[in-house]
Amino acid sequence: MFRFIHTADWHLGQSFHGYDRDYEHGRFFDWLLATIVERNPDALIVAGDVFDTVNPAASAQRRFYDFLARVHAAAPDVQVVLRLETTTLRHDWRHLRRFSKA
Repeated sequence: MFRFIHTADWHLGQSFHGYDRDYEHGRFFDWLLATIVERNPDALIVAGDVFDTVNPAASAQRRFYDFLARVHAAAPDVQVVLRLETTTLRHDWRHLRRFSKA
């Protein structure tokens, strides 16, 4: 049986009514990594926008790539699958294509 964890619309780099959400995103990634380790899925599926803007801040990009490195270190067999939607292409494709093996 194929097991996966599905998430969506992380919107890294977003502020909410003037409040930076970086701390919140960090705690989410801590929880998600612990869940991945505990449940040992075959894949982590991320649908929707990873970043909140077309040009995410370096801190948002760092948060994302650090999370990917932590997932790989803790659960190297887990595949991370990003579903790129039309709006996501505007926000994320430029930053995520560096992971393409093509």
